[in-house]
Amino acid sequence: MPWPSTGSCAPPQPGTLDPQWLAQLEEVREHVGSEPPLEVLYVFVLAWSRLYGMVSMEAFGHLAFALTDPGPVFEQTLREILVLLGADR
Repeated sequence: MPWPSTGSCAPPQPGTLDPQWLAQLEEVREHVGSEPPLEVLYVFVLAWSRLYGMVSMEAFGHLAFALTDPGPVFEQTLREILVLLGADR
């Protein structure tokens, strides 16, 4: 099945990714079982790592040294992920 080319997310232009990303993104593509463009995978990895990192930091109390309420930084991170994915606020 061909990967859809429409949507509101604006991934990097083909050929503009840092070569250090390309081999790693090829490995990710092997695991997803389809052929999404590497640029789409790049956006996915950025969004996933930000979300996973924030959830982990909050769950394990790694924000407690600086924040008594991690809610606002979590909400800001979600807004930034939505912007990365091309969603309206």
